[in-house]
Amino acid sequence: MPISFDARNQRWRYFFDRKVGAERKRTSRLLPKGWDRHKAQEFDRIETARLYALATGVTKPEHLIDAAVLLYLKERGPTTGKDGTAWPCPLTPELRRLRGLIAKVASNEQLGFWR
Repeated sequence: MPISFDARNQRWRYFFDRKVGAERKRTSRLLPKGWDRHKAQEFDRIETARLYALATGVTKPEHLIDAAVLLYLKERGPTTGKDGTAWPCPLTPELRRLRGLIAKVASNEQLGFWR
């Protein structure tokens, strides 16, 4: 069953575990508090269809700019500021504006593949 009740967290958990072609695609997501079985099954139906379509190549993944910015900062971003302080160093106005988006993407990385 793709959804199950996680007794430890008192919440529903969604699982996607499929073998597509030669690759195995897996993800697990803890669903929000307050969701009942009906809401969790509806999420399961929609999310499974979306992930299976991505895995088989029917639809293409959505590449967002905030994910690109996070990847750029991880690989090439400043590690120390001009005064020698560790990251987060004093940010330029452009990076200051993107700080919220970067935090959002970093928190969403745990959502599984393709998100």
